[in-house]
Amino acid sequence: MKNLIFISVLFVIYLVDISCQSNSDSYTLSKEIIINKSSDLTQLTNSKGIRVKGVSFGMYVSFIKDSTNNRQAYLFNENKQEISPFLSMKNQKRNKVIDILAINDIILKIGYFDVPDQYINVPIDKIPINLFEYQDFWIQYKDKNILIDSFPFHYLDKYIRCNFTDDGKKLICNPYTSVTAGYSPDDDNRIYIYDLQEIDRGIIKKQTIPCERCMNTFIINDTFYYEKEIPIGGGYDGFYHNIFKAPFNDINDTVKIAQDIELKIITPDGSFILGEKYLYGKHTPVIIDVKTNRYQYILGRKYPID
Repeated sequence: MKNLIFISVLFVIYLVDISCQSNSDSYTLSKEIIINKSSDLTQLTNSKGIRVKGVSFGMYVSFIKDSTNNRQAYLFNENKQEISPFLSMKNQKRNKVIDILAINDIILKIGYFDVPDQYINVPIDKIPINLFEYQDFWIQYKDKNILIDSFPFHYLDKYIRCNFTDDGKKLICNPYTSVTAGYSPDDDNRIYIYDLQEIDRGIIKKQTIPCERCMNTFIINDTFYYEKEIPIGGGYDGFYHNIFKAPFNDINDTVKIAQDIELKIITPDGSFILGEKYLYGKHTPVIIDVKTNRYQYILGRKYPID
C-alpha cells in the first residue's frame, strides 16, 4: 500500500511538472536569410585584418591594418554592399594612429599625437618602444584635432576600451579590460568620461569615476551599464564577471542584471545586452533581457566573429 501511495505521488508530481513547462524551455531554430558579400568586400576582408570601428551617417567605419603596417579607414554601405575610402579621416603629418573609433563626424584616434621630425615617415610599429611608453587619445572633429588625454602605457602593453554614447555626446573609456586587465590599481580602477557637448567650441570636459575592476561601460539615459569582476575566494579561485546598472550620479547604487556573463554590447534603449557565458569549455554568446534579467544562448554559429 505504501509503495502504491509513493508511486501515485510521483505520478502527480510528474504531471504537474509537465503542465508547468512552457515553449520557452525548448530550443528552436531561428529563421535565417543568408546574403553573400560583394566580391570586392570579400577580397578586401580576406586579405587584410578588418574591424568595424563605429558608424558615420548610416555607414559602418572599418579600420584595416595590413601586413605592411599601413592603416586605412573605409566606409561600408551595408544596403548597397559597397566599400569606399573614409575620406573624413585626415592624417596629420605628425600623427601616428594605431586605432580609431567613429560616430558620424567625431573620430577618436589613438596613437601618438605629435612625433619628432625623425619619426614622421616611420610606421608606428617601427618606432622604438622605450622612447614612446605612452599612448595619446585625441578627437578629430571637422578640421580640428583636440588632444584629450595621454596614458602612461605603451599600446602593446595596455589596451583601453572606449565607446561613444548613442547620441555622440559622451566618450567612455575603461583602462581595465579582459585583454590587459591588471596594470596599476591607481590607473585601472576608474572610468573616464569625456563630455563632447561643447565640441563645436573646442571644449571637451573630462570626468573620472572610481570603480574597482569595472570594464565595458556604457551610458544610456543617465544610467551606467557595466561589467565588474567579483573575486571568488578572495581572487584565488578566479572571478565572476557580473553585469550591473547604476544611476549616473551614483555608480555604487547598483542593481545586478546578470551573474557571470561578460558584457559585449547593449542596444541603444538599454533593453537587451549581447554577452558571453562560459558553456562546456567555450565562451558562448547570449542575449540578456534587461527587464526580466533572463538570458538565452545563441548556438550554432560563431556570431561574435560574423
